[in-house]
Amino acid sequence: MTKDLDHALDESLTLLAEGRATLEECLARYPEHAAELRPLLETALQLRRAPRPTSRPAAFAAGKQRMLQALEEKKRRLASPSSSLRRPGWIAALLGRKEETRRGYPSFQLRWVMTAATALILLVATGFLLLSWLQTPVARAATLAQVSGVVEILPEGEQTWRPAAVGERVEPGDRIRTGPASAALLRFFNGSTTDIGAETVISVVQMSSRRVGGHEVVVLHQWVGESYYHVQPLPDPASEFKVETPAAITRVRGTVFAVIVEEDGTTDVVVIEGKVDVIAQERVVQVPAGQGTTVQPEHPPVPARPTDVATPTPWPTATPSPTSTLSPVPTSTPSATPSATPYIEEEMPEGHDEEMEPTEEPTEESDHHTPEPTETPEESEEGEDRYETPEPTETPDNDQETPEPTEMPGDEETPEPTKYPGDGGGDNGTPEPSPTPGDDDDHDGDSGGMDSPDGRAGWTEPLEAYLMLPLHTPEGAIRSIQTSI
Repeated sequence: MTKDLDHALDESLTLLAEGRATLEECLARYPEHAAELRPLLETALQLRRAPRPTSRPAAFAAGKQRMLQALEEKKRRLASPSSSLRRPGWIAALLGRKEETRRGYPSFQLRWVMTAATALILLVATGFLLLSWLQTPVARAATLAQVSGVVEILPEGEQTWRPAAVGERVEPGDRIRTGPASAALLRFFNGSTTDIGAETVISVVQMSSRRVGGHEVVVLHQWVGESYYHVQPLPDPASEFKVETPAAITRVRGTVFAVIVEEDGTTDVVVIEGKVDVIAQERVVQVPAGQGTTVQPEHPPVPARPTDVATPTPWPTATPSPTSTLSPVPTSTPSATPSATPYIEEEMPEGHDEEMEPTEEPTEESDHHTPEPTETPEESEEGEDRYETPEPTETPDNDQETPEPTEMPGDEETPEPTKYPGDGGGDNGTPEPSPTPGDDDDHDGDSGGMDSPDGRAGWTEPLEAYLMLPLHTPEGAIRSIQTSI
């Protein structure tokens, strides 16, 4: 506690004791020590208002008289010899105790008065200590209600940042920072909230309140970035909510405002609801709703001016999923079970030892007609089937061209053989065969006849060579016909 604070406290206590000033007037005299003076002056006023134990004059006189009588009785017992020595021990002890009890009535009352006075003093002292204990500020904590993106926390006394989680406890001395496109919602013990924007660093300097409530103090330090503050109305004049930046201090009592801190420390304060006091370089600028101010490092704040009021983007809330409506489950319709086809045992012909395979049972969905049974082929005398099942032939490809049939020679009449002219025109000469119609092998127009060695057309080979022709040639076919004739 500095000398200035000691002097301010003494002066304020003197003014309050003499009734020359109220509590608020004393705080107004020393605004730089208002936060420290308020709890001290409030405690002094409460002590002055506490009831003091007082005693009535008649009760005091009666107590004094009983005390004097007890002293005289004690002196008289000590001066006179005790009668208990002349009596039997047990009788003297009994009578002596009765007499002591009878004569000790005033002493009992005095003892009761002293006990009651002591209990009253202890009660007053205990009440005072209890009141002081309840009014002592205690540290409070905040909670991270929402986390989006990269949000890290640096607990007090540690050197390593670690990822923050929803529901994590934030205590005085902790530091929070957010990355690009990230955000966090910090909820304080008194219901106030702070929406921390992207690339923002905030330290929790102080969070405290009395055990019985009141005197709520929240002090934050915003190093850089953008944040929106929603401060609940404070319960008493001793409560405060402050946001410190490298250039200014923003003090509120219940409002909604935004604080933007640039890299160089320049601070912009925009008020959305209520009003705030912006303090820098011992100058206070009050900023109402819809206005803002700018504070540069080592400069006083500029006067408040109208500005565009920006509201924080609301956190997305989970859309409740609709409850599933139970739909009726269709029951399966019993279908008629097809009866089994009765098996008719047929007599197998003798010699047919092969076991016939049963055909497939037709179903209701099948569109095929049941084929008519075929007759069993009769057996031959040798006991074998008359007909053998031919092996299926391969189906020729459709792409194969069918060869054109070759032209066969027409049915031409075979000319009668001419007689060889002999001497005298007799019939004794061997007739020469006429040329066989066919292909003109030597392409000389003689219908297939061979030329003679001397060039004569229509020359034929001897009959023996002619008969040696194969049957599948046209010449062989003609030879077969001629032979049959």
